[in-house]
Amino acid sequence: MPATNEIFDADFETRRLDMMAQQFPDQASINMRVIFSCNEEDYGFDDCGFFHEIHSPDTETEAYRYFRSLMIQLIITFIEYRKRCDKKPRHRGEIVLQQGEFTITWSDQ
Repeated sequence: MPATNEIFDADFETRRLDMMAQQFPDQASINMRVIFSCNEEDYGFDDCGFFHEIHSPDTETEAYRYFRSLMIQLIITFIEYRKRCDKKPRHRGEIVLQQGEFTITWSDQ
């Protein structure tokens, strides 16, 4: 997908992550990191891993599995958005969820 001249909204990712925390307050209370990467050729979604500070029975529920599935879809949306806007970095990222608040960082290394 070639870049479009779309203007990158620097708050887009943060707003979407905040909405996710509001929609899933129980899951958002679990401290975790989500590390994801894109493939080298076209910066499409490649893989991600969810890492929890401590094991919680809450990570074994159907609601958590749904949350995780939506998080992956959101990551794909972020990757595609950055690609459309030709915004870098966009090769790897990390989402940290700490005490109900998300942060996201990107890297090309």
